[in-house]
Amino acid sequence: FDGHGGAEVAKFCQRHMVGEMRKTKEFVEGSMDMALVRAFHRMDDMLRESAYAEEIESLKTKEAGEDDEMGGDDGDGDNAMDPLDLLKRVFQYKRWGDG
Repeated sequence: FDGHGGAEVAKFCQRHMVGEMRKTKEFVEGSMDMALVRAFHRMDDMLRESAYAEEIESLKTKEAGEDDEMGGDDGDGDNAMDPLDLLKRVFQYKRWGDG
């Protein structure tokens, strides 16, 4: 989410990554490292798909605080999880599993 592809890409990933990660079979099976890898690859794919072009373009013009859909809500009715919180949990899970 570092904005390497522009602020709109960082916002897009913030919006979608958690939901996409939660959809992977790796996440369901508890393989957090592979779920994270698959989610990053999915973000790359989504950024190239024309279906998301309009959304990405709209994120170019939004100012900080304007977008109330941030936080990784995947639209399934579950509580949104902050992407940073998810990453922290993944690394904690890996640390506990290795120790």
